[in-house]
Amino acid sequence: MVPATFRLTENMRLNFNGGWLWDRSVDRHYLTYGIGFDWKFTKTLQWTIEAFGQAGQSDTPGVIQPRFQTGVRYRPNEIFSVDLIYGRNISGENANWITLGTTIRFPAPGAKPEHHRTGHL
Repeated sequence: MVPATFRLTENMRLNFNGGWLWDRSVDRHYLTYGIGFDWKFTKTLQWTIEAFGQAGQSDTPGVIQPRFQTGVRYRPNEIFSVDLIYGRNISGENANWITLGTTIRFPAPGAKPEHHRTGHL
């Protein structure tokens, strides 16, 4: 994927991603894409909405239909966060789902904090 991030304000950012996928099982190539919007509305809470998918030829229409997800992230510090996301899977039975996930980051010794390196909230 080729990412691009644009900070709209101090608390809002827009992300774009593009890439390529070769599905060997059907020998087809797809353009993959994603767009996301993040809004940090308190010091520790962030709202995210994303659209993503793949474009190309397919015998199954669901393969190239875009998908969406949205949710909130609780991030009390640079190392730990918890996400609660509602969305629709990109392949399979086209089911809606809710995901609860967590991230623990392990910064390199002596490295700058993540937000200084990446510009992410």
